[in-house]
Amino acid sequence: LSGARRITIAESAALQSFPKGMTFAGRSSSQYTQIGNAVPPKLAQAVAEEVVSTLLSSRLSRHAVAA
Repeated sequence: LSGARRITIAESAALQSFPKGMTFAGRSSSQYTQIGNAVPPKLAQAVAEEVVSTLLSSRLSRHAVAA
């Protein structure tokens, strides 16, 4: 788009759910790449919580069957 501004590194990080004030190393192009290639923190947390929940419920159900 002609005349459109590029989003800032901070805005890009915020869109990916990185905490405010998070810093990234290197030149700006490298920082954009780091942000774009990363798994968004809130997504990683949600996946991890679901994995833990599934493992715990699986473990509990196996324990109940064995008892």
